[in-house]
Amino acid sequence: MPVPGSAACWACNANATSPPGAAFIWDCVCMPGFYMRESQCRPCPRGLFKTGPGNAACEACAENEEAAAPDSASCVCAPGYDNETGVCRQPLLAGVDGDEFAD
Repeated sequence: MPVPGSAACWACNANATSPPGAAFIWDCVCMPGFYMRESQCRPCPRGLFKTGPGNAACEACAENEEAAAPDSASCVCAPGYDNETGVCRQPLLAGVDGDEFAD
């Protein structure tokens, strides 16, 4: 981001970025996978994620999903689960009809 009245730029702190055209240091926001705490962008803890830039808190993954590493920007299916339908589920066993288990 430019320093007003000069060709120099301010750098955002570690793990932060600024939108195009930003003019002030306070325009910096945390990158995906990071959240703001005590004026620093810190990695989302294991099991949490944050998809986009901003200073919001990290979120928990959906059921049967996990954020595999600190600073995750997305979740993946937990071990033993597949995502063939857009939802992480345990695969059906060969020869087993899923309707047999309906209530």
